[in-house]
Amino acid sequence: MSVEPGNRMLQQRAAVVANLRKDGKMTCPSTIGEELKANPFLRADDPDLQARWGHPGNAVATFAAMRAAKDSF
Repeated sequence: MSVEPGNRMLQQRAAVVANLRKDGKMTCPSTIGEELKANPFLRADDPDLQARWGHPGNAVATFAAMRAAKDSF
C-alpha cells in the first residue's frame, strides 16, 4: 500500500485479505490477473510508477527503488 497508495485494485485486495485473515481463512493463492492489477512489483514498467519513484523510462531502477523501500519499511 505504501508503494502505490492510489491503486484501487490494491486497496480492494488488501480489504479482501484483511477480511479473510480476520476470519482465519487462507489468503492465497491468488490469480496472476489479480496480481498484475494489484502488485506494483509486477508493473515496474508502468510509466506512472516510474514517475512516482523518480525513474521515468527505467523499469529496473523503479523495481530496485520499490524493493529498497520495502527492505527498510
